[in-house]
Amino acid sequence: MEADFLRYPVMRQFYQERDVVREEQRSRTEDDPMGRLLEQFYGTAFLMHPYRQPVIGYVSDIERLTATKLETFRDKYYVPSNMVITLVGDVDPERDGILLEKYFGEIPKGKDPERPKIEEREQDGERRITVQFNSSPELLIGYKKPNYPHPDDAPITVMLEVLSGGKTSLLYRELVEKKRLATVVEVTEVPGSAYPNLAVFFAEPANPHSNDKLLEEFDRLIDEFKESQVNEEDIKIAKRALSMSYLQTMRSNNSLASALLSSELLHGDWMATLAWYDEAMKVSSNDIKRVANTYLRKSRRTIGMLEKKMEVEK
Repeated sequence: MEADFLRYPVMRQFYQERDVVREEQRSRTEDDPMGRLLEQFYGTAFLMHPYRQPVIGYVSDIERLTATKLETFRDKYYVPSNMVITLVGDVDPERDGILLEKYFGEIPKGKDPERPKIEEREQDGERRITVQFNSSPELLIGYKKPNYPHPDDAPITVMLEVLSGGKTSLLYRELVEKKRLATVVEVTEVPGSAYPNLAVFFAEPANPHSNDKLLEEFDRLIDEFKESQVNEEDIKIAKRALSMSYLQTMRSNNSLASALLSSELLHGDWMATLAWYDEAMKVSSNDIKRVANTYLRKSRRTIGMLEKKMEVEK
């Protein structure tokens, strides 16, 4: 069935489906406060790289899309030269190889599509974006960082887990439980992993505190963190959490296949996910302090604030 989708695609009801995507784009960004903030946040953090563009596109992109353009896109990217098939489970290489050749072997290979070669310039100062919306305030703090296979990628992930990986993390204990400045503090690495990306902290100020007040205390804690040595118990907790998350990807054939497939597509090595885990488990307190001082710098970051829309005076 999957092979038939690739060989004999039928683009039924294209314009109806395009309208569905347009409605999805509207609900994601135009009507959603965090969606609108994220769209402008990425556009501010990345000035040149395609990471600045939303995956779903802008309104003008969707409205200009035609069935012919869609066919051209499919013919360029949905080809065997840009495809990885992963088999996980009770695999018989000889038997399964014959089946793969039977169903996929006759599909024309196609040309290797080029990846974007645009490199983002080194950021030379803090950037800020504020979006006004009729909603509660929210705060994004994103730091530029390298991606795997850079040797600092694993230490950065362990550092982020120590800082904001859960309710035992430093930022949660200080900002949510102790100071009660925030209701939520989380961190993630976005918007993708194929190129250098961002470590983004997300926080919601607790009423009556403001984004500015929360950011001020966040900066104080980060400065202290950069000066101190992370204790071994916090590192053990962070590694344990990462191990549990990693093992979750191995619990089912589907999630394992997805992890191995992503490693092969992104890095040309299906074992990259295993190598990354080994690197993460070797991260030391000195590694964390080094990457904290290297990457958690104001000159490398972008701040996004969602502020309640003020009523215009009549």
